[in-house]
Amino acid sequence: MARKPKLVDPDEDPLLTEIKRISEHHFMRTQNSWARMVWYNVVRGMSFGFGSLVGATVIVYIVISILSQMVSHVDFIPLLGEWITKILEIVETNRPK
Repeated sequence: MARKPKLVDPDEDPLLTEIKRISEHHFMRTQNSWARMVWYNVVRGMSFGFGSLVGATVIVYIVISILSQMVSHVDFIPLLGEWITKILEIVETNRPK
């Protein structure tokens, strides 16, 4: 004998309540429209690129600063000392005053 499905009040069913809450979430509204999704991904990509650029700039600055402090100690390695000296000369000549 087949059972009849029990009708549930949508306001009382926790599953329906959760589905409703998720569908009202900002991410779901953004992904609902093709234009909004494209715009969101373009802005996200530009932000990621800008953040990567700033992060790489900071890391290169720190590495060059550390190397400039060590240049007097690295002169005993001929190739590395000359290379670091050339880099520091290039940085110093191109630095805005």
